[in-house]
Amino acid sequence: MKTLLRIILLIISFILIAGITTYIDYERINNNQKPVFVITNYNDKSNREVYTGLIYRVDRVCSVSQHEQISDSKSINFKVLGMDLKLKSNVLKPKEYLNIKTKEETKCNNSKLIYADKDIKIYTYCLNEIVVNSYGKDIPLAEYIKTNGYTKILNQLRFDGTTIDKSSLELIDSNNISNNGLKAIQCRIGNITDIYFGPNNMIYQEDFCTYKDDDFAFMWTIKDNHPKEFACPENSEPEVLFEDETNTYSFKCQMSDQVFVNVPSVRGKPEINIPIREALDSNIVTFQEAMDRGLSKIITKEAKTK
Repeated sequence: MKTLLRIILLIISFILIAGITTYIDYERINNNQKPVFVITNYNDKSNREVYTGLIYRVDRVCSVSQHEQISDSKSINFKVLGMDLKLKSNVLKPKEYLNIKTKEETKCNNSKLIYADKDIKIYTYCLNEIVVNSYGKDIPLAEYIKTNGYTKILNQLRFDGTTIDKSSLELIDSNNISNNGLKAIQCRIGNITDIYFGPNNMIYQEDFCTYKDDDFAFMWTIKDNHPKEFACPENSEPEVLFEDETNTYSFKCQMSDQVFVNVPSVRGKPEINIPIREALDSNIVTFQEAMDRGLSKIITKEAKTK
């Protein structure tokens, strides 16, 4: 009798523990947390992670790696005793499905820089056009990268096992996200981290992954070296910087000697500062470009009198 009672108590205890752990881990997943009362098994080839509990199993397909959040998974399901238990509808983030449209150049042997910042430069090769369709909207690649970065696109391409110079990677469109096929070469040579996007028949060129001083147009900004508390001397006259047919653009006093076209120090290159008047007189930049990059904040526009 005592043995039977112990067995019954053990069964009841198991059911209670199984029920409590199932409930806790079910709620954790619904709240974007990984389960805790489980044995975890991850397959890096299929990118699938399985959590096994006492009476339940969670099977999820990761988007990038097992370290990402539950909400970033491609898919996830929760089964109790082999039966599906429905998760909340907002467990997974809405997925951004990218499609890339390209127009190839028939005769081509050069690359074009379309984006640069302090960390990376991105080129296209033998493509007249490359457009990213995101959430149903067509966005030029350069514009998409400015807003969203480039990793989402690279993550949808697959490393094909080819390395260049034992470090740079070749990525191909095995997921068919592009209309004509797409290849990317990701440089990893010293401080050169350039990325090249091209058609699927793109072949590594000699000038890929080499130093090129071509990113000035993307990197420069207007830099005002005056201190924040700067005040013009009494009775000082405005300094005219630029005139067109209808307006005069002036500093409130003599200031142009401390206003520069600035290119930051990147990829081993020293910082460059070009006085604004010299940059305009030498046609290094246009006045409108300078206004768009920050000059408009420190200059006064005044209409000419007739």
